[in-house]
Amino acid sequence: MTIRRTFAAAALVTVAFVATACDATPTPPPSPSAPASTAPSPSPSPTPTAAANDDPTCLVGSWVLDEEGMGAYYAHVNDLLDGTAEISPAGDAVLEIGDDGSFVWRPDARITSVVAGRSMEVSLTGTLSGTYTAEPGRIRTEADVDDRLEITGTVDGKPVDASGIAQQIGGVPLADAAFTCTPTTLELTTSLVDTEVTTTLQRRN
Repeated sequence: MTIRRTFAAAALVTVAFVATACDATPTPPPSPSAPASTAPSPSPSPTPTAAANDDPTCLVGSWVLDEEGMGAYYAHVNDLLDGTAEISPAGDAVLEIGDDGSFVWRPDARITSVVAGRSMEVSLTGTLSGTYTAEPGRIRTEADVDDRLEITGTVDGKPVDASGIAQQIGGVPLADAAFTCTPTTLELTTSLVDTEVTTTLQRRN
């Protein structure tokens, strides 16, 4: 998120001098100068943060769900599943939201999970595109989407049909989501397992 930093002004330094009097008598040695005193620097101002925004116009742009964001999302999902799986995502996914009501989801990710000693790996590439509607704080996608996701999967190293699970773990996270955004982040909150899960994306442009 955008951070504005306010720097304190430089401290003023005041130096006091002690003048010596001049008379007919020999001039005594000058008195030592008083030590310089330095005014204390003011404390830095608190760093303000940009307020979250629920105006649909803030949705428009190109957003990326990076590897860190994926890790946070799947860690939350795993907690909801009582920690029954070890989920390790790699890669990222780009979400492009147009001002014409269109969106494109471009995952390029590999998700590895281990459940009850069995290892599953799902790779996601391709695109998922369609249209959306938005109102303050809420975005919804239309049911008719152009699904061109390319999905491969293995269980214990053997190829399997991963299309079913991929729709759960690889679909676009704005089918019906609450949202807030700042100049650099977009948070999408959806319902999952009778609770809410938040996906945080970073703005690309």
